[in-house]
Amino acid sequence: MRRFREDDGSNIVEEVLDFAALWKADSLGFEDGQIWKALEWQFKKRCGERMQYPSWELLKPLTDKLTRASPLKGRMQLGKVYFPNDASWFDACQRELLHFPAGRYDDIVDALAWVVRLTLSRQPPARHVGGAKMKGWRERLLSGRAGGVSHMGA
Repeated sequence: MRRFREDDGSNIVEEVLDFAALWKADSLGFEDGQIWKALEWQFKKRCGERMQYPSWELLKPLTDKLTRASPLKGRMQLGKVYFPNDASWFDACQRELLHFPAGRYDDIVDALAWVVRLTLSRQPPARHVGGAKMKGWRERLLSGRAGGVSHMGA
């Protein structure tokens, strides 16, 4: 999580692209609203200048924040959300989550709710299986000629 206040749109775009590159983000989400409308052209321009073209999605808020946060609550109840306790932002995040929806701030909860939505709408990443590579059908078939038993043996 990266949280900051900035009035300069070009600085916001740089932060987003730097953060995406640092974490090798495979997708970004931008809430459809006034801020995105002001930043969109700068974002597209800087992507071209940096030759950095992350996949991105425009997130349209069709419900209120409380309703959008329901899947986040469910994932947290299932133990499927991890927060590193030693993260510099953890205390602010925890405080906001514990006081939602009655708290003064809700930006973190809103962002996490969008992250859950983006996560649930995609396939999970393929798992890398370590160890020796399994022989293909051709290799297994050819190895049967050397006196061994092939998979086609009866």
